Amino acid sequence: MNIAAKDTVCPICGYEFPTTSGSLRWVAILLLAAILFYLLLNFL
Repeated sequence: MNIAAKDTVCPICGYEFPTTSGSLRWVAILLLAAILFYLLLNFL
């Protein structure tokens, strides 16, 4: 059975597919950039 990519719930079992908010992604990117910047300053 095919399920559309935009569906948020499985039509067979009712499982709700997990979603990631855009703000969480940006926070992760900023934290990674901060860690890389810190490491760059300490090892150069």
